[in-house]
This record gives sequence, structure tokens and C-alpha cells, in this order.
Amino acid sequence: MSSSTPDIIHIHPLTSNPTDAWDRLKLTNRVENVTPMTLGTPIPPDKVRFVCLSDTHTLTSKITLPIPEGDVFMHAGDFTRRGLMNEIKDFNEFL
Repeated sequence: MSSSTPDIIHIHPLTSNPTDAWDRLKLTNRVENVTPMTLGTPIPPDKVRFVCLSDTHTLTSKITLPIPEGDVFMHAGDFTRRGLMNEIKDFNEFL
């Protein structure tokens, strides 16, 4: 039996300063502006549609606008109010 060493995670020095990180990233990588599409815009076959939603705070049952079809659904921010198990289960059902 061999012993294993734990993985080491290196934290980038600009982790705590996202503005400086973004400024440095723009110097070395291609950055393009993205124009959001309207709900009815067809998805071209050579593109990926991200559908983003955030901070629903257990209010997904109150969403009245249709959530568009897409390739990737991203929920950012809080989806519960208090992190209770029933709030998590409700959000899972929504998904």
C-alpha cells in the first residue's frame, strides 16, 4: 500500500481583486462582447445558448415569464431564503 500526498490547490494572487484579474485577462485573451438574444431568436446550429437566472430566493413558483430553451441553464446567486431542506427540494423540483 502506498501513501498518497494531498492535492495542492494554488490560489491565483488576483482572486481577491477581480477588476485587476479582468484587466490582466483582457491583455492575454480574446474578449468579445455578447449581445443577448430575444426569447424567440432561433439558436444557430454552430452556437450555444446559455439561459441565466439568479437570486430566485424560493420564488420560482412565481415566475410568470417563460424560461427560454437553451443548451445550458445557469442559476447564479441564492435559490433559497434560509437554506432549509424543503427549499432545496422545491428548487430541485423546479429544475
